Amino acid sequence: MSEASNLKLSFWRPFLPDSALMGLSSEEDSVRLHAAAVASGMHKEIYGWRMQDDALGGIAKAEERERLRASLFDELAVNVPPSERSLEKLRIFINEAEKILSDGAASWSDSQSQSVEEDETTRINALLALVCHLRWLVDVFDEKPDVSVTVR
Repeated sequence: MSEASNLKLSFWRPFLPDSALMGLSSEEDSVRLHAAAVASGMHKEIYGWRMQDDALGGIAKAEERERLRASLFDELAVNVPPSERSLEKLRIFINEAEKILSDGAASWSDSQSQSVEEDETTRINALLALVCHLRWLVDVFDEKPDVSVTVR
């Protein structure tokens, strides 16, 4: 099983308590709490998704597959500081993947993520499916402050 199959994508934001805290008497106190949360390095997962299909396995050229793998897994690894795991890095991956898709250099395959009720195999272009999902996520989280992304 390759690294790109069963990938886990997570969106994070600095951890802030969900309930009101006694002692926060002003907007300035809330701003200071937010700054402290960002500085603490504690983050909360706000979205998680696991793809079971190998999104990169259908890329025809090995060098393109490796470049995309590095763009996704290395640039957005958990050990990279959150400030460097921005949505912009995800946009770069999407743009690179879209070039490969527009060249017709990503193949279709049998999906690994079928429901129990399905009797027949579903054919998908896993890279196209990943790119569509990532575009949607970038649109959803684009205006959220301090969002970071990990892929593992």
